[in-house]
Amino acid sequence: GCSTTSRLGQDEVLYTGVKKIAIRPDSGVELSSTVESAIKAPLSVKPNNPLYSPYIRTPLPVGLWAYNHLYTPKEKGFKYWLYRKLSKQPVLVSKVQPEIRTKYVDDVLGNYGYFDADAGYELLPRRNPKKAKISYSVKIPQAWTYGSISYPKPTDGITQLIDSTKAQSLLRVGSQYNADSLSAERTRIATLARNNGYYYFRPEYIEYLADTTQEHLKVNLRMIIKKGIPTMALKAYTVGKIDISLQNSTGKGIWDTIYYKDMKMAYQKPLRVKQSIMPSNITLRPGQVYSVTEQDQSQTNLSRLGIFRYI
Repeated sequence: GCSTTSRLGQDEVLYTGVKKIAIRPDSGVELSSTVESAIKAPLSVKPNNPLYSPYIRTPLPVGLWAYNHLYTPKEKGFKYWLYRKLSKQPVLVSKVQPEIRTKYVDDVLGNYGYFDADAGYELLPRRNPKKAKISYSVKIPQAWTYGSISYPKPTDGITQLIDSTKAQSLLRVGSQYNADSLSAERTRIATLARNNGYYYFRPEYIEYLADTTQEHLKVNLRMIIKKGIPTMALKAYTVGKIDISLQNSTGKGIWDTIYYKDMKMAYQKPLRVKQSIMPSNITLRPGQVYSVTEQDQSQTNLSRLGIFRYI
């Protein structure tokens, strides 16, 4: 009468949580807390009525009991209302998909340089064969490190700029391979470029070529500028005209113009801010090399004034 599996199909098995997540690094391998969390997160699927997820469940699975014993095909009446209120869909092993999760863990570990990691699982049936726990095992070998790192040859403006800041690179020979660091380095260079006039340059215009065949556990890395990117992404821009438009909250009023040394401001009368506020808070100036940081700073300055509805 208390069964929580009576409505399951012939091939359906109720997932009752994780028995164990065994992380087995090779001798000398020390995992960071970040990597351990990255392993456990996709494997820690909550079962029904978790108490200490994903390992322990509460002893009174009210939602599952209601799902199995209060179901009625009639979509009306007190029993149907109670079923809708109390029942919980069973979490099935087929929905947890442990085989896909272990493959995902292998991919995640590859992003941290553990290219030969091997995650597996075992299904552990309970006394009731319609219930099962899952036990995971993750074998972690030595991590791969950077054997060499090369940047594009400084043949034009953008590659010369990249070459001039190699000392600030987030990548170091001998460091552990890390996909997040590769992404962060692309972002660093794109920000550098956009602060030096390359308005249209984006992180995705940078690619990496990795060679793992020269030496075991060594990645020889080469950064390149992607082929076929827009020509304008390789062109440095300067600031042109700076025009400001101040519209009042009603959107009504006569327009007038104030000319400053470096910018022009059109506004709807009456002007409710001091004339000096705009040029003193906009850090961009005509003729200077475009900088996304200066643009962001100007917007921040204006936002902090607290007098504009939007900018």
